[in-house]
Amino acid sequence: IFGSIGHDPGTEWTAGSPSTLNQTLRRNMDVFSGITVNPNMPGPSGFGTLGSEWAPFPVDDVSGLGSHSTTCNFTWSPATTPATGCTVTATPPTGTNTTYTASGTFNNGCTGSGSVTVNQHEQPTVDAESDQTITLCYGPSCATLTADAVHGEGPFTFNWSNGATGSTITVCPTTTTVYCVTITDANGCTNAPDCAAVTVIDACCGKKNDKVLVCHNGHTICVSSGAVPAHLAHGDQLGECAEGKSHTIVEETAISQSTIAAYPNPFNNTTTIHFDLNNNGNVKVEVLDVHGKVVSLLMNGNLNAGSYNVNWDASVVTPGVYVCKISNGGEISTLRLVVQK
Repeated sequence: IFGSIGHDPGTEWTAGSPSTLNQTLRRNMDVFSGITVNPNMPGPSGFGTLGSEWAPFPVDDVSGLGSHSTTCNFTWSPATTPATGCTVTATPPTGTNTTYTASGTFNNGCTGSGSVTVNQHEQPTVDAESDQTITLCYGPSCATLTADAVHGEGPFTFNWSNGATGSTITVCPTTTTVYCVTITDANGCTNAPDCAAVTVIDACCGKKNDKVLVCHNGHTICVSSGAVPAHLAHGDQLGECAEGKSHTIVEETAISQSTIAAYPNPFNNTTTIHFDLNNNGNVKVEVLDVHGKVVSLLMNGNLNAGSYNVNWDASVVTPGVYVCKISNGGEISTLRLVVQK
């Protein structure tokens, strides 16, 4: 019942909270038992359960008829947060399938239970191969990148930032490029990307880009590929020197097996002449004037293949153009020198 039997609630019929005039009254879903004893109270005071146990709806609205709710006193196993309730949070161990069971006693005294299984897939991770460096015009111009699936359930699908697929790809960039890879495992899970950089050193020089730039003693020189190993052996580096270092233009004859550079050039009184030898042999280093006359003999003797430096003191000659000539057996290399004073 609602109200008090034998008493008129007065305006509660038409203007109360809620009013019963032209309404459908429905018991609230959380009400499991009602008043069993007549409150025997006159007026609105005897009408109190109308607002606390009933909900008003439009006339003839029967939606939700027969619905009910519980007090959500279910106990969950294994442990959840919170341990009891209708809605809880479960944190199953990674990579496992865990079954959670809720059990409890209903308001009518009946007991029951239900279960749900949560599949917690392991997050896949990928390890891209470490950064690599390639040098244009010397050595391989391509790099091979490999990605390994560290966690997750295979088979895996690999997706690279350049659109390639597969665990191993070959790339041939002309500028430094970063390549990132993600994997998708058999469960459809995708990892955060891992990346590897391919640093490109552009060491091409010469009229046909058939020679190699080398940083030698702080100066950039252009040498034949056969002379590069000797440079690297004594600490030179491939490519141009760091910004701010001087650059030297190297002139080579077509038949030369030696590479010559001079720095500074042009110069005032003294310059250092650098040359590389690919073969052992007797080497003569001379400076000639424009008429072909030898003005200075800088070296004459047997040398092993490698890199050498020799200084020329031009303080005793007049300003002008001179030629450094290196004879190595039947091979001859020349370099133009400019003296300024």
